[in-house]
Amino acid sequence: LSNTAYFRSQYQKSIEFDQKGLLYNTKNHSKRAKSLLNIGTIHSVLRNRDLSFEYYFKAFEEAKKADDDQMKASVYLELGTEYTHIEDFELARKNFTKAMEYFVKVNDKRKIAFINQSLARIHTDLNEFDLALEKYRLALQQVDEINSPYQKAHLHYLLGRTYVNMGKSADSTKEFKQAQILFQQIQDMYMV
Repeated sequence: LSNTAYFRSQYQKSIEFDQKGLLYNTKNHSKRAKSLLNIGTIHSVLRNRDLSFEYYFKAFEEAKKADDDQMKASVYLELGTEYTHIEDFELARKNFTKAMEYFVKVNDKRKIAFINQSLARIHTDLNEFDLALEKYRLALQQVDEINSPYQKAHLHYLLGRTYVNMGKSADSTKEFKQAQILFQQIQDMYMV
């Protein structure tokens, strides 16, 4: 099997597993929402956009029935990401904003930082650089609070890309160097 065929078969097995979960969890709406979200995410990875949206919307309905704020937030986050993939930035922003409301409510700081990062990338794509820099700086503060070295390194890399788009080579070089240092520290931590 080629790598592509292998991964497609593994994704199909994951979908089948979650479909079985739907059959066994007829009354547990949170578990049903999680299974539907997983299936939607797999379809997103496979670029089956119509199916990913279909499963995300079904997951949201189950999350509402369960009154599960964490799951609602997760669905909004995935919808925001999916809308970003198809470059519907307005709907992406709306879904990220709703996800943020729920993640603030459940105090998930890692996801809040990720949403700020995602919003910053949208602002960069729309050449709204001041807004992008503001969101990146906010996300950097948040990842410092939760001690997430990989996310911090990635944010410095994304800041570097933003400065490139702005034509600020000195700032971009500074951010890329900082990202490189942090990625090296992470590698050193995990290499034996």
